[in-house]
Amino acid sequence: MRALWRRVEPWVATKWAALALVIAGLAVYRIDAVGWPFERGRDAWDYMTYYLSFFDAHTPFTEVMLFRTPVTPFVLGIPLSIGGATALEAAMALLYALTVLLWAWAALSYSRLAAVLVAFVFLLSPGLAVPFHEASSDAVATFAFAVVAFGVVRTGFRPSAARFAALGAGAAVVALTRPAYVVLVAGCLIPLCLRAAWRSRLVWGAAYLGVALMLLGGWAVFNDLRYGDLTISRLSVAAKPPSIVPDAGPATKTLTGIVRRDVLSLPPYRRLHVSLATYFDNPPEYEWIRLLGIADRNGGIGSDFDLLRRTSAEADASSSPPLPTTEDTGPQRSHLSSVVRSMWWFASRPANRDQTHLKPAVWPIPGPVIVKGGKARPNPEALPPSREAITFGFLPCASNEIARCILTHPSTAYSDPAQARRYAEVTREVSRWDRKLGTGRPNRWFAIQLDRLTRYFPPPWLWFAVGVVALGWRRTRGGGVLVALVGLAGIVLLAHAWAIGWLPAFGYPVLPAVVFAAICAVVGARRAAGSVEGGG
Repeated sequence: MRALWRRVEPWVATKWAALALVIAGLAVYRIDAVGWPFERGRDAWDYMTYYLSFFDAHTPFTEVMLFRTPVTPFVLGIPLSIGGATALEAAMALLYALTVLLWAWAALSYSRLAAVLVAFVFLLSPGLAVPFHEASSDAVATFAFAVVAFGVVRTGFRPSAARFAALGAGAAVVALTRPAYVVLVAGCLIPLCLRAAWRSRLVWGAAYLGVALMLLGGWAVFNDLRYGDLTISRLSVAAKPPSIVPDAGPATKTLTGIVRRDVLSLPPYRRLHVSLATYFDNPPEYEWIRLLGIADRNGGIGSDFDLLRRTSAEADASSSPPLPTTEDTGPQRSHLSSVVRSMWWFASRPANRDQTHLKPAVWPIPGPVIVKGGKARPNPEALPPSREAITFGFLPCASNEIARCILTHPSTAYSDPAQARRYAEVTREVSRWDRKLGTGRPNRWFAIQLDRLTRYFPPPWLWFAVGVVALGWRRTRGGGVLVALVGLAGIVLLAHAWAIGWLPAFGYPVLPAVVFAAICAVVGARRAAGSVEGGG
């Protein structure tokens, strides 16, 4: 093995090794596709809608433009425009191979053995490949974070103001890929993990923060000028369904009055005698988006859903018990315990594949009614898009069948014939792109083997523990950079756990940082005594 390594080691850092790794990544992707056919991912329809609407002077999908950010729509939309689903799958395969290359290239800063091990482990890890077999922001964010991680490592070993400014720009791009990643502005603290004079550290941190805020602020101003809302993404202010106390105050009376008049009076609700208590009892996402639309119609986009916030505030201030907003699931855990539980799940649960968007041979017809807690309500999957939520695109749709998510007669929702016509054009093109997504059939046996490999892969908490022990024992050169990188990954996971909760897809982009740090800490070069190099 030593003799073989002596012959291979000089080749590791060459362009031919990089090319071989990209080819290996493409081959692994194709093999995985036997068990994981390419399919539509989360919110893909909205990203397609965003891409098609970006250059519209007056789009019928205003809320799509304000909820989503531009990077993912263009990464998905350009290949779709060129060659449909086939071109998009090829683009995802290339992004996967480049992601593996970036992590291995970053590991070269620690040792050539680290680069080889990172490449081998990442090619073997199904968890890294999972998001790239779906058309969604998960794959784009995984690649974008790998670019930032590469920048963190290279900048940490050779820091300068220009490099940190470029790193801040990269963090802004990732935030414009997935809004929760705006927490990466905390990367301005990375210089604190490096060995340098305090003046240099302050300059580096300021360069990072200044560029990141300039780009993100510029995007918020763009949204304000074009759509009337100074925001990076409205997802940050989208309220959850409010607590309701009858007659608690003027906002409550306004909201319940609108719901009675415009929602519960509709035939599907009137026929089932749906009450306010039933309607507000753990409403599905379909109804939550309708409430957001009602709040916008009442106060305008600039109000940031103020009606819902005031309704919840009135419920909190009232001495009367609120109408139920959650199902009876026993004692309610505190938000903090929910965050801790979500973080543990990120660290312990396997990144398994959930093939929920593969198209069936025949679409089932959804039942008209669902029952929750013994109370009947209309099945959102059987209802057409609501008038209040139509500008939110496909976000409020409860069905995986795109035809059920599109208005047959858009003129009923848009008084402007030009907007109704544009709605039909955009949704027709999205339907055309969607037609080939998720039509593959997985090899069941191979899919089971991939699932087993995912479950047997060491969990993130174990990689983290190995990395901590190795850093303390070996004093790896560049250990401060590894701490910074894992810290950024942890901040991203914490942001998701705090705002939304646990979802495997939220961990795909950043958890490779924990594996990378453990490998580099174990086999990276040790720091020489008295060393003051930038890597810490």
